[in-house]
Amino acid sequence: MMPTKSVPKFLQNLKLFHIKCQITVTTITTPLKSNRIEEIVQEWYANFVKVEQIMLFELVTAANFMDIKPLLDLTCLAVSVYIKVSLSIFRQKIL
Repeated sequence: MMPTKSVPKFLQNLKLFHIKCQITVTTITTPLKSNRIEEIVQEWYANFVKVEQIMLFELVTAANFMDIKPLLDLTCLAVSVYIKVSLSIFRQKIL
């Protein structure tokens, strides 16, 4: 599955940020030390993956398709944090 047209714009922003600031994403370790992505990676990266769920999954697909490991790690981190928070909310509703 190919990503939609909006994904290249996101990837372009990421590339420009890397060129301008020469900053790399913090190494992501497991188990996750927090439910908040801002506490795991730098602020810019946390904001980069704060998108609608559909866009996030398209970014995962694009990163995998283009074999961009740091972006794949970042987007998978965002998905895992989303799932972790969603499960926590679901548990609270049940109990």
